[in-house]
Amino acid sequence: MIKKFLLAFTLIIANVITCNADDSTIKDIPIRKKEIPVDRPKAPSKQSVTAGVANGTLFINFAISEGESLLTITSTERTLEYTFDSAAPLMLNVGALRDFKISISTEKGNCYESDTIESSI
Repeated sequence: MIKKFLLAFTLIIANVITCNADDSTIKDIPIRKKEIPVDRPKAPSKQSVTAGVANGTLFINFAISEGESLLTITSTERTLEYTFDSAAPLMLNVGALRDFKISISTEKGNCYESDTIESSI
C-alpha cells in the first residue's frame, strides 16, 4: 500500500513539475550503489534509487527505505549537504548547478553515487 502511495505521489509530482515547466523536462540522473569488493557472489538487491532534476529542483526516491540519509551534491561552484529520511520521496530546490555529482550515504551503511552531470540545471 505504501509503495503504491509513493509511486502515485511521485508520478503526480512529476506531472505537476512537467506541466509547470517552461520548456524543460525532468532530466534523469542515473544513481548506482557504490560496491565494496567482495570475493563471493551476492544476490541482486531489490533496492532502486531514482533521481531526476527539473527547473533547479532535485527529486530522489528510494524503493525501499534505508532510514536517515545524507545527500551530498558537489559542483564546481559549491558543495551542498542535506539530511533526509529515505522513507519519503525527496524534492529539494538546489538552484542552478553546473558539473555536479550526487552521493548518498544511508543509515544502513549503503552508499550511492552518480556520475558527474555535465550540464546546468
